[in-house]
Amino acid sequence: MSPPAVYSGSKITVPRISAFNHCFPTNLDARNNDPAFIDATTDAQITRGEVKDKALRLAHSLRNLSSLKRGDNLTQKNSFLLLSPNHLLFPVVTLASLAAGVPVACASAASVPKELLHILNVTKASFYVVHPALLPVLVGAMKLRGVSPSDYVKRTVVLFAMPNTPKEFGTLNDLIEAGKPTPPVRFNGKKAKTSAIYYLSSGTTGLPKAVEISHLNINAQAVSTANTQMFWPPRRCIASTPLPLFHVAAGMHLIFYPLSVATPVVIWSALAFNPEAYVNGLAKYKVTTTIVAPPIVAALAVHPVVDKADLSHLDRILSGAAPISGYLLKKCSDRIKPRGGPNFLICSAYGMSETCSAISTGIEATKLGKWDSIGPLNPGITARIFDVEKGHDAKMGEPGELWLRGDFVMNWYLGNPKATADTLTKDGWLKTGDVAQIDEDGCFYLVDRQKELIKYNGFQVPPAELEATLSSHPAVADVGVIGVMAPDGSNELPKAYISLRDPSQLKSTTLPKEIIEWTKERVAHYKQLRGGVVLVESIPRSAAGKILRKDLRVLDKQLAAANKTSAPPKAKL
Repeated sequence: MSPPAVYSGSKITVPRISAFNHCFPTNLDARNNDPAFIDATTDAQITRGEVKDKALRLAHSLRNLSSLKRGDNLTQKNSFLLLSPNHLLFPVVTLASLAAGVPVACASAASVPKELLHILNVTKASFYVVHPALLPVLVGAMKLRGVSPSDYVKRTVVLFAMPNTPKEFGTLNDLIEAGKPTPPVRFNGKKAKTSAIYYLSSGTTGLPKAVEISHLNINAQAVSTANTQMFWPPRRCIASTPLPLFHVAAGMHLIFYPLSVATPVVIWSALAFNPEAYVNGLAKYKVTTTIVAPPIVAALAVHPVVDKADLSHLDRILSGAAPISGYLLKKCSDRIKPRGGPNFLICSAYGMSETCSAISTGIEATKLGKWDSIGPLNPGITARIFDVEKGHDAKMGEPGELWLRGDFVMNWYLGNPKATADTLTKDGWLKTGDVAQIDEDGCFYLVDRQKELIKYNGFQVPPAELEATLSSHPAVADVGVIGVMAPDGSNELPKAYISLRDPSQLKSTTLPKEIIEWTKERVAHYKQLRGGVVLVESIPRSAAGKILRKDLRVLDKQLAAANKTSAPPKAKL
């Protein structure tokens, strides 16, 4: 057997220490009075020194909860939950987790009680830090779990108290004030592979998996990022993101890496994205690098506020968290480049929770005018393109499944050995489930997705979960869900193909709308059927009963080309 065809980024040396210590190197102590995070919505800010002090005090309290009558002390064998939208205290909590040596599970702020219940069951979190606006979600999950208020109230604190927050819940500040700024737990040498944080990643099973990220993973991503041109210019970079901080991309690139190089970060705490507020914020804070999702790229490409704002400092726009078309990237580049900084570039990054975020930034691809490419590999990562059907590596220019290896790659899926074995090979290769190919310049292209996950606004939408929900509708006999590209190329939209119990309703024009509204009441906002509902005679399935989504995508293209026909579409292809 011939040796594998391996492609590698440049080599890096990754410190095998606590990720907390890597975020706060002693040579940057003189910068402790500099702002670390700025809330563009409120203009509030928190300095590097304040973040470090609060995190160390909170870490001490988390390890001594029993003395505070807040439940059992937390150790490496436990975990705790963080449920919050963007907030200045969000980084404090995640950094306290690193300092305490207690993994934190970062849950989506869009979770509904049923979804949160599953996350709690998977991570076995025994303490809860919650934004006050999301307290009802936690309470709802606890009711589903059958936990009495007398049990979970003492083990819950809110980030801060609102006027309507029940008095019995403590606040994060209570824990911070009760704690002492003791040194962080050490994770030197082999201990650097100790679990640090859980990010939730959904697969085709439809249920979120807890991706176990280590201190080494975080450090590897930070060192690799420092060796790219992602944050520009290096010595006076001001970064920003409207992405949710519970997302791995924001966590790695807008919390941990910026702290390690003393780069201030502007965050948006507003729940709804406002293009004018965002662009004006870029101008106000003289942001040089911003990390966004594709819908924001689409907005920047057309919104009139771009013509009015001073973006002469803006050198980088990195699109991530979901696929984006090369056409849209170039359209946005043509719009911003005449108004942007002297080194302005826009590019498409690629990564996943399992690789601790980005393994490529697309910067070099943009320089070469290869708008559809995700670019060469970032430093520290190694890749193969494996032809699954033939059982060997694909040749250059031929498609195959993208496999990755390096210090970026997760430890495993928490409590899910089968999923871990299906994803990680015995010799350490991570099977991404994405089909890719590479060209003569070392630029990678995503051709297709073996995984069926849909990504909307960076949120993960498992088709199987939507199918399970839709199957409970009284009119639905069978259902298949796929992702379709939005007309402007900015997003993937969930779309359902449905066969009915009563075939006489196939021509109904009202039933699809009714099903869409019915679904809205049962799923998170990002899982709604924005791609629409199509009624069909039957759903294509394999002999084993697996939904043939490839056939559904073919049908969808046929319908789009024909602009629909008067006859009901048949899904037997």
